Amino acid sequence: MSISRRRFLGGSAALTTAAAVATATKAVIDKPQIVEACQSALSAPLEVIALSRLAFGLSPDDVAAFQALGSTPDERLTAYVEQQLNPGIIGDSACDARLAAARLKIKYDAVNEARPLTTLTQQTAELWEHAKHASQMNWAERIRPYNEVRAATWLRAVYSKR
Repeated sequence: MSISRRRFLGGSAALTTAAAVATATKAVIDKPQIVEACQSALSAPLEVIALSRLAFGLSPDDVAAFQALGSTPDERLTAYVEQQLNPGIIGDSACDARLAAARLKIKYDAVNEARPLTTLTQQTAELWEHAKHASQMNWAERIRPYNEVRAATWLRAVYSKR
């Protein structure tokens, strides 16, 4: 039976990969601090794992809210996922208040002020009017809607419960 060049190269690549994986695995297993870190990560409470992976991190308030969602870890996780999939049921007035109070610094020519995020609440027609006049505007004013969306996205990522 003859072996084609392609099959020979494929087989040798597979053997080389297997040897490299075996060597890397042995190197990791020989380091006790890596093994201990993996074991402690696996033994972390469910709320720590869930909020670290499904949210933007965890805070003491987030952990308390997660623990109040049920009596068992499975109930809590199921309730948390259901809650996040239906964001309308989550009260987020604190984040909305921060967005309303947020100001974006505008500085060009004779203007140097902090303005509220007004384009977030505008309808498409109003934004289209803004875009039609953009060619006559200063650059800072022209990209204002973009900067407002960036600021609002950051604020929501940090402060929103959704």
